Amino acid sequence: MQNESNLIVSVVMITYAHENYIQEAIEGIFLQQFNKSIELIIANDNSPDATDEIVKRVIKNAPQHIKVNYTYHEINKGMMPNFVWALQQTNGKYIAICEGDDYWIDPLKLQKQVDFLEKNEEYSMCFTNRIILNEISNTSKYEKLRGDFDTKNVYQGFIPFTQTTMFRNNDLILNIIAKHSNYQAGDRLIGYATSLFGKIRCIEDITAVYRFNGKGVWSSKDQQDVGFINLKTLSEFHVSIILKCCTIIIYICYIVSLKKKYIINVFFYHNPCL
Repeated sequence: MQNESNLIVSVVMITYAHENYIQEAIEGIFLQQFNKSIELIIANDNSPDATDEIVKRVIKNAPQHIKVNYTYHEINKGMMPNFVWALQQTNGKYIAICEGDDYWIDPLKLQKQVDFLEKNEEYSMCFTNRIILNEISNTSKYEKLRGDFDTKNVYQGFIPFTQTTMFRNNDLILNIIAKHSNYQAGDRLIGYATSLFGKIRCIEDITAVYRFNGKGVWSSKDQQDVGFINLKTLSEFHVSIILKCCTIIIYICYIVSLKKKYIINVFFYHNPCL
């Protein structure tokens, strides 16, 4: 991963049919007051509406410290493959996420998170609290967490608030996400992958709005479906880890047996005393 000296953060924004929301999402990135360069990667997954036209118009007003890399896919990839593709385009030291129907409200969001990760190398991710905007009931509420989280918490159901996350641009993390891109619970996958390489901290500031409108991948599913997908994802995580551990144990036993066999052969066939 080639990091430009002044490029600290890559912001990944995937979008599909977000014509009513994408401008607000992009402008939330543009309002960031940040002391170094920002790379904004927008991946439009062949939206059938006016999302493409709106993105092209809005990004013309990008601030000088933000470089926009916009791609319109001619063939629909699907949400997770599009997300993985966008991650693979990143060049920054850190990756932040904001999907095309959510938006940021704190102009110091990126600065706060970069400052934290720069000072605390034992953390692989930080995220913040958020507002949930329910467009169906026309209500909003705060969603708050606090403290540190790890892999055990992910197994227990912890999910970092996706549109507030920032994590280290680590090839190992990206490879895990890419390898398991068939999982529908992408937010839990991000939490799992990053937790393997460090702790996760919740910064208690509220920096973003998660839009619940019944049209998103998760908000369009009922709670029973979401619960089943999350349970399925967790089960697959557990099975994957168990299989890896068993493979490692078998390999170690095989190596040990070879060494024992070699030692016995040397002792009996090359020992001048016998």
